[in-house]
Amino acid sequence: MNWDLSTAYKVLNKDPHLKIIIKETGKLDHTGHKDLFTSLLRAIVSQQLSTKAADTIWSRFILLFDQQQPVAESILQLDPELMRSAGLSYQKAGYLKNIATFSLEQTLDYRKLYRKSDEELILYSPRLKV
Repeated sequence: MNWDLSTAYKVLNKDPHLKIIIKETGKLDHTGHKDLFTSLLRAIVSQQLSTKAADTIWSRFILLFDQQQPVAESILQLDPELMRSAGLSYQKAGYLKNIATFSLEQTLDYRKLYRKSDEELILYSPRLKV
């Protein structure tokens, strides 16, 4: 059986309790986020923070960029002190720079990563400086 969200709902709706929950809450909108680079940056920024604190720091971080969107080249040019002024720790600033470096040297493009085997993806991991 080919499992996708539609198939999962058909199976889950067979359970009377889950059917009620699905009817009350609605189905998931599974559009996904295609920008892996920004998703990783945001995940690092928000790690171990309340949602409100993470949103505040992310907003300040975004304001550091003229184009209102962080791009790898711009992140690498940022002074760590400037990143600190947005609310990031030195460690998180370093992680963001590592993600930027990795995205330039390798790739964080879903279309390219999707085509790689597990073995190829695992080969990327030693290049990260965490």
